[in-house]
Amino acid sequence: MDSSSQALAFRARIILECAQGRSNTVVAERLSTSNQTVCKRRSRFLRYLFRWTYTNCIN
Repeated sequence: MDSSSQALAFRARIILECAQGRSNTVVAERLSTSNQTVCKRRSRFLRYLFRWTYTNCIN
C-alpha cells in the first residue's frame, strides 16, 4: 500500500472511531496520534458532510 493509501485509511479510521461516539482524546489515544489531528479530521469531515447535505438535499 502506498503512503497516500495509508494516509486515507488512517483518516477513515479516525472518522469511524469518532462515529462510535468517542471523544477526540480517546480516539487519539486508541490510534496513537495527537488530539489536534483527530480534531482537525473530525471538523473537516463534518464540514464536508454539511456541505454535501446542503448541496444535495436543500438546494
